Amino acid sequence: MLPDYMVPSAFVVLDAMPLTPNGKLDRKALPIPGDEALVHATYEGPRGDLERSLCAIWQETLGVSQAGIHDNFFEVGGTSLLAIQVHQKIIARLWSEASLIDLFTYPTIKLYAEYIGRSTGRYEANVDSIAPVTIPEIAIIGIAGRFPDAPDVRALWNNVEAGMESIRVYTRDELIGAGLPTAVIDKPNFVPVRSLLDGVENFDAIHFGFTPREAEITDPQQRILLECAYEVIESAGYGDASAARSIGVFVGVGENLYAIGHLFPRMDELASLGAIVSYANSKDHAATRLSYKLNLSGPSISVNTACSTSLVAVHQACLSLMAGESRMAIAGAASIGEFGPGGYLFNEGDIQSPDGHCRAFDERAQGTRRGNGAGLVLLKRLDVALADGDTIHAVIKGSALNNDGSNKVGYTAPSVAGQARAITQAYLQAGISPDTVQYVEAHGTGTMLGDPIELRALAHAYSDVASQRCALGSVKPNIGHLDSASGIAGLIKTVEAL
Repeated sequence: MLPDYMVPSAFVVLDAMPLTPNGKLDRKALPIPGDEALVHATYEGPRGDLERSLCAIWQETLGVSQAGIHDNFFEVGGTSLLAIQVHQKIIARLWSEASLIDLFTYPTIKLYAEYIGRSTGRYEANVDSIAPVTIPEIAIIGIAGRFPDAPDVRALWNNVEAGMESIRVYTRDELIGAGLPTAVIDKPNFVPVRSLLDGVENFDAIHFGFTPREAEITDPQQRILLECAYEVIESAGYGDASAARSIGVFVGVGENLYAIGHLFPRMDELASLGAIVSYANSKDHAATRLSYKLNLSGPSISVNTACSTSLVAVHQACLSLMAGESRMAIAGAASIGEFGPGGYLFNEGDIQSPDGHCRAFDERAQGTRRGNGAGLVLLKRLDVALADGDTIHAVIKGSALNNDGSNKVGYTAPSVAGQARAITQAYLQAGISPDTVQYVEAHGTGTMLGDPIELRALAHAYSDVASQRCALGSVKPNIGHLDSASGIAGLIKTVEAL
């Protein structure tokens, strides 16, 4: 998938491409796109003074003769630099308290006009109401995980408490020894850092019923999820696998870079193994293979929703327990795609940091860095856990799930409105007021766009609350962005903090 800045904002249809005498594309002969070539939504003109003023600002800045109220600024030629110009004009002409982040939050004229109207009292827009829904509380009765410089959850908390940044910086000799090309290492934008997971290569194949060959070709994410699942069940006192256990499994894994780098080059050699290569490496089999190996008879669902995977898995597991589909449920994810010394090429505008450091909610924040790890929780309805005498580490009082829709800057961008709705729904389902919350573990990637939008979403969700003190944090500066497992890492950190 192309990043937003590479998606064309205009299309021109030609009968044929202009060519030079030697048959190459004649770029100078290509026509300049006009207004009609820009990608517009169905045109609808401005309906009031505020929308007309915003349309005028957009037309001036974008150099177009027409701007509709449903056109997304960043899909009709807008850029971050042009957004600054729009922001300055809005301050000068319409509203002196406008923030630059507002245009990223409300990228169409209609949405921006409604926002200014609500903020200044010019008119009141319709706001979708969210009805509270009472749900049973869910107990966390087991926790397991593997993280950079932390073989278990207690080590993770000790590192967080000590302010430890689990990052490894590699020398040129180490990188060459690992097989990286000098042409890449010597690039000025190469960042030689990683947040690795130790012991990825270690696995007790016999204990889990694997042949040595099967263990070798299995995605390390599946192997480590299996180890964590065994640990989380055992630690909660339910380790007897002699009979099927009514435990659901809701897990996900990241992209399988192990297969790409280590198995695909050897496919001729591995062809004789047949289908085992597929289900040992496919995301689709992560949950059911775990259930099979540990003799778990509850629902077994592989969840794959990118960075939200592990928390979506927790939410789905909670719903399954409420529906009585199983007595307990395992939820979480693994994301392991780096093995040994390495780094990445920094590109301006990407989410990765130019120096390898993630500084969430910091004025020096410039981006994030990748991390590797896995985390799982074992869940049970609170009333059942109390009756069974389980150790209860924490209680999930409510959770919520939604999608942003299209009212945002672009597909990969976060949305203030979408996040605020999910936060508000979770509070309502939990039956608590935001003014009782003392700590929020945020996504907190340390990116210049993501963090301000997340803060704005929290501010919207807390908008009816009197001034209060609430701490804000993110585990990513400690261990990096664990992608599919990033949410469960934050949840485990928060449970350990309690």
